[in-house]
Amino acid sequence: MDKESCNYAEELISVFRDLRWQIGQTNQTFLDDIQSDMLVIVTEDVQKPIADQILKALNAADINASSEPIRKEAISGVQANTIYLIVASRKQRP
Repeated sequence: MDKESCNYAEELISVFRDLRWQIGQTNQTFLDDIQSDMLVIVTEDVQKPIADQILKALNAADINASSEPIRKEAISGVQANTIYLIVASRKQRP
């Protein structure tokens, strides 16, 4: 994750902290490329309705967010019962 993406992720984290969500340690490594600007990933099917609401809010705020499968090896230290927001590095424009 580049510095700009990391700063952006920290801003988003502060919103969830203000809502009293339990936030774990920020993981700054994601080994794959993603098509959208942000991914919302769940570790349990029961979390899908919450993730869908997060996606809806992000997209309403004009943030290109999606939920797509990722490789198990793409992120380390995955915890059960957790929703992950993966912020992509800024794409270079030609």
